[in-house]
Amino acid sequence: KEDKKDLATEERIDTDGVITFSVEEPEESEPEEYNVASDMPKRILIPKITVDGYIQLVGIDQEYNIAVPSNVHLAGWYVNSVKPGEVGLSIMDGHRDGSSVGGIFRNIEKLAKGDEIQIEYGDGSIKDFKVVEVIQVSIEDAFDIMYEKKDSVARQLNLVSCGGRYLKEQKTYEDRIIVIA
Repeated sequence: KEDKKDLATEERIDTDGVITFSVEEPEESEPEEYNVASDMPKRILIPKITVDGYIQLVGIDQEYNIAVPSNVHLAGWYVNSVKPGEVGLSIMDGHRDGSSVGGIFRNIEKLAKGDEIQIEYGDGSIKDFKVVEVIQVSIEDAFDIMYEKKDSVARQLNLVSCGGRYLKEQKTYEDRIIVIA
């Protein structure tokens, strides 16, 4: 069994430490603290919904979608978007739920215009964001919206997670919640 677990870990992380395989059942144990390079996002903090979690690097997965983090307690920064706080669009995803515990983005639909989001970098610096809009859309419509950059927001951060009704057969939710900050 140990060999299978090692193989599964190897398959979902590429040589740069980027998650490129989305698993059906992500880890649910609390991750231990880890270090990242000084210029990389390390933690996400959302005081209103008591989020304080680490950030994992994610790329494109086996289904050609943005990969989801390998642990429900981690947010995933999409490495093909700009770093949070830089000019352009940065995208982060995260789980709503695991099979027995809530995920990092369990309550993002409760965020509202003006709520604060902070991204801490490896050097301890903080990038501050304010929520502009919270949108709930179908899975089909989410793709275009999560990649959309608003002209009025120079340094945009989009958070994406599941919402709506859980679809047992598809093992996912019918909607996506997109927080634009």
